[in-house]
Amino acid sequence: MAGVRVGLDRPRARRRGKPSAGAVIAIIAGMVVLFALGFGIALITQGRSIQAPLVAAPSEAPSSQSAPLPCSTTMVDPAKVLPRSEKVKINVFNATKRKGLAAETALALKLAGFKIVTVENVPDGRRIDGFAELRHGPKGLKQAQLLHFYMPDAVLVEDTRNDKVVDVVLGKEFSVIASDAEVAASMASPSPSTSGPGCATPGASTESMASQAPPASQAPMEPTPAATGASASPAP
Repeated sequence: MAGVRVGLDRPRARRRGKPSAGAVIAIIAGMVVLFALGFGIALITQGRSIQAPLVAAPSEAPSSQSAPLPCSTTMVDPAKVLPRSEKVKINVFNATKRKGLAAETALALKLAGFKIVTVENVPDGRRIDGFAELRHGPKGLKQAQLLHFYMPDAVLVEDTRNDKVVDVVLGKEFSVIASDAEVAASMASPSPSTSGPGCATPGASTESMASQAPPASQAPMEPTPAATGASASPAP
């Protein structure tokens, strides 16, 4: 048959179309969103790891509070800070079975310049085996410290009295008071005295003014009944 060509009826292959502009923009936007999410997560993770040690930092800041408070030590002259014997009132009590001990000691202390108020046996009747006790109130500490130069082996005992009178309670081991020369030599030596908020017990070192450091004071006790009495009884 004339005019007929084979293959004219074959279907033509379709050409693939290019991606539209909207699709490209959508893909780019998706990539940007994914990148932003990843970057944000990374920042959050790093931020937590950086801030974690900053929470514990304030606990180290108050280290300055543990710094030691100041405490200074100076040398003092006992003769300048302690009262003169003429201004010290004392009671002399015999806490032993030795008759006349209080009267003899009171006379020696009077010759040293002390003002004698009472001389008698110890009112509470309690015997003392040691050398002596110097019983005083808070206001009479310096008066007791002065007496300690005359009785280095005595024990300072603080009680609740409100005056400056000191009780000299003589014990079994008491012998004699120190001589004027011995007292003068002891008081001529400067002694350390502490002051300041950092000191364990401010001013406590004034007790070391005596030639021998006095034993530690006992706990506050009630004053001797006759501590404030002004009348003298017969010398025991």
